[in-house]
Amino acid sequence: MNDKPSRRTGLMAYIPTAVTVGYLREPDVELPLAGTDFARHVRDLLAAAACRPDVADALPARTSQAEQDLDLLQQAASH
Repeated sequence: MNDKPSRRTGLMAYIPTAVTVGYLREPDVELPLAGTDFARHVRDLLAAAACRPDVADALPARTSQAEQDLDLLQQAASH
């Protein structure tokens, strides 16, 4: 699995809910099934997340704090 936050967020929201529904549906079963469409839903969440652009790729590269401080000092010195 690619390490995209959108994939993790979607799965982290869905999986506990699906398992809870299974417990409610089958309260006497120690490990209830998450549901008949569990695998399809997880696959759909992964496919949808794969189609979204990764926001981190669109952001400019971060500079270290030392580089930022140096830039500020150079800007202040030039004025």
